[in-house]
Amino acid sequence: MNTGLMFSKACARIGLHVFDYIEYPSLVRGGHNTYQVRAEDEEVRSQIRMVDILIALEEPTLTIHANEIKDDTLLVYDVKNVDPGKTRAANKRIRCPMPLKELVAEVGGPEIMQNTVALAGVLGMCDYPFEVFEDIIRDSFEGKQGKVVKENIAVAKKGYDYAKEHYSHHSHYRLTPIKGAPQRMVLTGNEATALGAVKAGLKFYAAYPMTPSSTILHTLAGWQERHGIVVKQAEDEISVINMTIGAATAGTRAMCGTSGGGYALMSEGLSLAGITETGIVVVEVQRGGPGTGLPTWTEQADLRFVMHAGHGEFLKIVLAPGDVGEAFRLTMDALNLAERFQTPVVIISDKYLGESHKSAEPFDTTGYKVDRGKLLRQAPPNYLRYADSPDGISPRTIPGVKDGIFLANSDEHDDMGFSNEEIVLRNRMMAKRMRKTQTYLAELPQQQVHGPEEADLTIISWGSTKGPILDAMKWLAKEGFQVNFLQITHIQPFPVEQVAEVLSKAKQTLLVENNYTGQMGGVIREATGIELKERLLKSDGRPFYPEEVYDKVRAILGGGQ
Repeated sequence: MNTGLMFSKACARIGLHVFDYIEYPSLVRGGHNTYQVRAEDEEVRSQIRMVDILIALEEPTLTIHANEIKDDTLLVYDVKNVDPGKTRAANKRIRCPMPLKELVAEVGGPEIMQNTVALAGVLGMCDYPFEVFEDIIRDSFEGKQGKVVKENIAVAKKGYDYAKEHYSHHSHYRLTPIKGAPQRMVLTGNEATALGAVKAGLKFYAAYPMTPSSTILHTLAGWQERHGIVVKQAEDEISVINMTIGAATAGTRAMCGTSGGGYALMSEGLSLAGITETGIVVVEVQRGGPGTGLPTWTEQADLRFVMHAGHGEFLKIVLAPGDVGEAFRLTMDALNLAERFQTPVVIISDKYLGESHKSAEPFDTTGYKVDRGKLLRQAPPNYLRYADSPDGISPRTIPGVKDGIFLANSDEHDDMGFSNEEIVLRNRMMAKRMRKTQTYLAELPQQQVHGPEEADLTIISWGSTKGPILDAMKWLAKEGFQVNFLQITHIQPFPVEQVAEVLSKAKQTLLVENNYTGQMGGVIREATGIELKERLLKSDGRPFYPEEVYDKVRAILGGGQ
């Protein structure tokens, strides 16, 4: 994975746009891992089916990925460890064997450095400037002993020179620096979420490690001293959400993260935050279910669960970013919304978005302000924490504010927080809390429609499917197909009027979701009465490829398979 990321950074460093996709099995002892990097001089948002260059560190790779290899694919492999003639790739003719182990041995490095040699070989074939790759090696092994950096640079130079000498005439690919290209970051959705949280003033984060949300924990843990954040790995997700509620009650901007199984344990805590009116943010990074399911693969099957978890009725805001930029911005928004509306806000992501890297220019935070809502620094006389209000949101204090005493009670309670089960009181408090929904909907931003206003077909989806859909639309537009895309980012409370307006203008529709039942399609039908009959659904743990969307749209519009 580190070597794949080095290649992504190498491409971005010379001005190319990058997207990468990682696959690995949920096996403690390892298994077949792949790291696919796509780099172009125009923006790319997803991986594609066919491979231009394949580095095979072991023989089965050429069989497993035979259907992704083209006639002109360059096959790079260890000459003594891999024999293409014994695999399903035997008919592919552009072979670039390298003595990977021998080149590593020449500098006295450990065998694991074959990765670096192979990658450097590819860069040599593509005439990549070695001095730039040398800087990337230094950056990638920052903090390691100097010996590690020197050995990696030495073996990289061996691989680079070997391939340049033997195979540069084979390669029809060139990695040439683009003059004047802006500097771009290369980051995952999880890293963008962590970055957005820090920018928004996060001061407490709790989690129990659970793939694929764990890198948020790891990232924030590495930044905690620099940014003054308490990062806590708790013993389970019940503790995680209760700690987060406690931190928020004490006046701290607080967030926690998990995947589907951990979110199940958080369900009671979500309801507790609802009745105590405590603003917290929960990040739910989906993986394949049910049960333990597919721990290291992707899916969008937790939508209904995320929307409806937590017993009883209360406002729960659900946001769904579709790329790294939205992961950053919606996390900042989520922390504001949680404190403004004093309620749980859930960011729903998935493994595909959470762990795939994308190049992006530095995020623009112009105009963003931390909004802590009705937070009082000084309590008025006869302060009531849960006082009725037209917008449903009561003024709040934090411990230590003079005359700001209150109870945070999980029972139904009066304006002060004391338990009370009287009918009149119950009706009044329920109405107060639920008025927040109308207040939120009045401020709801417009859902984005990508593509032309007038279209022959409207795609409807949410979350990480955004990348493959937009890439497919780009191909379709070149062929004259008029297609647009309704991306639903603000899922709950559901934007009924906005969605109904877009769909009422659609000539034909296509629902695209990474789940078996078309959960967003069901939500849309319940909310608007509109049924989306044409569907492209997938639940095998793999993300959509733009080719799949492209083929489906062409089939519907009468121009394809």
